[in-house]
Amino acid sequence: MTTTIARPNRDALNKAIDVYRDAMRPFIVRTLKAEAKGATVEDAIRQALNERLRDQFDRNLKANGGNTAAAIDVNDFPHIVQRNSSAFSASSWRCRAGLSGVG
Repeated sequence: MTTTIARPNRDALNKAIDVYRDAMRPFIVRTLKAEAKGATVEDAIRQALNERLRDQFDRNLKANGGNTAAAIDVNDFPHIVQRNSSAFSASSWRCRAGLSGVG
């Protein structure tokens, strides 16, 4: 007989990660598009990732029919944001929103 242990905390955490991932993907793509400076969003993402993550991103991109947002893994977020920190800074967002004097 196999005993199954209920893991409600793990299930809740996985759901929270899914919500976070689904919210962050389009945010990352929009932010990188706004700061593209001649590069594609895909290139900006690839430049932020190590070879293993880059290869996985390319596989995900192909598997998702070229949908950039869907190809970004939650583990890619820190690398993308850190590599493109100026695009994700609060001052950059305030400026784009016309709120440069706020904060």
